[in-house]
Amino acid sequence: MNRTERRIQEHIANFGSSDSKVSGRAEQVMIRHYLGKATQALIEACASANPVVRYRAAWTLGVSKDPSAFDCLLALTDDPDEGVRYDAVLALGKLGDSRALDPLRRMARERDPSLPAIEALRELRRAKDSGGRASRN
Repeated sequence: MNRTERRIQEHIANFGSSDSKVSGRAEQVMIRHYLGKATQALIEACASANPVVRYRAAWTLGVSKDPSAFDCLLALTDDPDEGVRYDAVLALGKLGDSRALDPLRRMARERDPSLPAIEALRELRRAKDSGGRASRN
């Protein structure tokens, strides 16, 4: 494991810190410095037993706009933890992948109204309107 991979793993481990400042800082560092290098590690973190690690990994994947995160984020919309589901739905919108349109529309109609599917749909529309990644891959 090289230095960058070790740092990525350290920051992901800090996602689960009981100190919200530490976990929030780890998320910010991942977003600022490691997005293009951390997708696979973040996808693996989405299987963590710790829901805080899962929701922070989900959000970071959404910010990454990496289409390879789509299936992982979609699966997390059925997570047993409400916070993970919430961030996974928002992350799908942030991801900007048009494959999320139909599942998000279904969620907006059928699921708990506290889920932010409507906001995620708005985010997808903004991405599409601004020329961001909102195309089918």
